[in-house]
Amino acid sequence: EISLTNLSPVARGGFADVWRGKRTSDGLDVALKGLRLNSEDAKLKKLLVREISIWSKLNHTNVLPFLGITSHRSLAVKHLLVSPWQSSGNVIKYLQTHEDADRSKIIRGVADGLKYLHSTGVVHGDLKGANILMASDGHPVLSDFGLSAIESRNSQTQSTTQTFAGTQRWMAPERLNPEHYGLSGRTSRTPASDMYSFGMTIYEIYSGRQPFHESNDLQALLAALSGRRPSHPGEDAVRRGLSASLWEFVSQCWSAEYASRP
Repeated sequence: EISLTNLSPVARGGFADVWRGKRTSDGLDVALKGLRLNSEDAKLKKLLVREISIWSKLNHTNVLPFLGITSHRSLAVKHLLVSPWQSSGNVIKYLQTHEDADRSKIIRGVADGLKYLHSTGVVHGDLKGANILMASDGHPVLSDFGLSAIESRNSQTQSTTQTFAGTQRWMAPERLNPEHYGLSGRTSRTPASDMYSFGMTIYEIYSGRQPFHESNDLQALLAALSGRRPSHPGEDAVRRGLSASLWEFVSQCWSAEYASRP
């Protein structure tokens, strides 16, 4: 049983709200993610069941644990996904208050979590700083993996720009325009597309800025499709530990040809 800390969500996403609660059996602080789903879409529900079954089998230090699925009498949402509450927030917020944090250690943790997901056949699909949570001991955990497939199906009536709003800056060109690569929306979600997003996430962690921060969402999308990539973030990033070899790795992650990525 879960008791809610507050009836209002502590965070709102494109297709989900998050509440904070406490597990009554042991007092563990938990996050409750409620998905706003089109209740008429049977395929969407099937997708949700599949993703939950995948998440429940995962077990890695750098992957957010899945504690179960529940409902709450005070909330209209039927499906609440339960995971441990991460009080430090996401990595971007964490770094704003921990300027001297070891970013290379964080990157290694993200890489380990991503490698584990890929070894189990799971594509994250929405890797970015906002989806990397920081545990209380300072190690990163990947969250919101797999759910991007649900989100994209839930938003099929929206325009491309709306569907990708806020996430397209991290997305590989073949995800933004699958047809150009002879792919579909589903087949464009691969470990290689995750590696492109990983490169953007490394950029974000060392620069403190979103990819294509000087552009609006549409300009960022067009820039990625035309082969443009963010430029080196400068001396501040070097001071934070961005080495020449790591920047070379980032550049390889950004290859337009997905087969050429690390």
